[in-house]
Amino acid sequence: MRMKRLNLFFTFDLLLCSIWILFVIHMWVSNLLTSICLEESTDFPEWALPIVVYILLIRVSLSFMMLRNEKYGWIAAIIGLLCGLLCHFILPRNVMADAQRDMYNYGVIAVNYTLSPRWLTTDLPPYSCWKAWNLVLPLWMWVMPLAYFVCQRNNCLQSRTDKTTIWSGLYFWNDPLRNRYLTYCSLFIIAWCVGIVMNEWLSLVIMLILPMYFYYFLNKMNKIKAYWYEYLGVVLSAGCLWYAQYVTNDARNACIVASAIFALIPIICFAVKTQKYMTAGLIFVMIGVLIPSFCMGYDVYTVKDTVRIQNYRDEMCLTGLLIVEDENGNVGLRDRYRLVVPTRYANLKSYRLPLVSVETKEGIEIFNTGCAGSAKGDYSLLKPNERNMRNEIFVNIP
Repeated sequence: MRMKRLNLFFTFDLLLCSIWILFVIHMWVSNLLTSICLEESTDFPEWALPIVVYILLIRVSLSFMMLRNEKYGWIAAIIGLLCGLLCHFILPRNVMADAQRDMYNYGVIAVNYTLSPRWLTTDLPPYSCWKAWNLVLPLWMWVMPLAYFVCQRNNCLQSRTDKTTIWSGLYFWNDPLRNRYLTYCSLFIIAWCVGIVMNEWLSLVIMLILPMYFYYFLNKMNKIKAYWYEYLGVVLSAGCLWYAQYVTNDARNACIVASAIFALIPIICFAVKTQKYMTAGLIFVMIGVLIPSFCMGYDVYTVKDTVRIQNYRDEMCLTGLLIVEDENGNVGLRDRYRLVVPTRYANLKSYRLPLVSVETKEGIEIFNTGCAGSAKGDYSLLKPNERNMRNEIFVNIP
């Protein structure tokens, strides 16, 4: 029982670190896009990139050291603590702070969506929640590993490698779980980067390939044979979910249900062969929901009464917003999670976010999207919105 609790603890720590790393990479890619497309400097200086890469490696290695009870893990834990101090007090603030803020806002969105799927405002939780998050995450990331090795110093008696590998941040490279971990991370990084771009045809190609490779890798890892109809189920599942963004209401629900049914074909086969029912359930979530949704770059399960028309771009926004249309031909604007301009306008044109030009019967108006994009991770691409984080959307400007 104690071993199960420890494995759960290590799994949670590695999962949290991996999610944090994904957000850091996402922030860097967003800043890179800004630097290239807007031709201006960003808050992520180039000289800081090697330091950040080392910080990411040392923190992932700490998770593996705790799992293996590494004898010299305390050395890496001290280095990790110094890295944490470097992140928060020496490097430019936005180099790492944006990733922490992204994680918080994504969590807020998940909670709001779960409790109230039709939420239409961007009211944030009490400020105390944000302060608590700013305290808890750094403590867990940088102080907890050192505390663990201090408490477990009598149990950490063996070393799997030399001290040079420990302080270099490459400890996990010699771990038996390396290939599995790197494969999972690579899949999500590729899917997330494709989702940032939000190109419909690129999304289709990648969301057909990645889930199929993921299923192939799992079968190879478990040393079982997968038949052609299992891969066909994976492909049809992704294809149905992609097509769902071009239909509305009942038709979209039908596509989503069909996608889930097709995803069940390989999942049932895997469960029958391996008898690992919980693992099969997690595979269903990965193949049927997470990887395809990451590739599309937005939540296709929301705003079901509109269809995707085209990406929205202006001088302050490169990605993350879509022009959508309802059954009556009225257009609006949605971000990755919700509607930010209601579908009651004849036309919508680029202006300068958070302001959008809309066409009504009376003529051209300027619409204030308020927080459009402020909670979806593209912070560096939507510079005016930070000061509007507590504004409600659907507010017109005279």
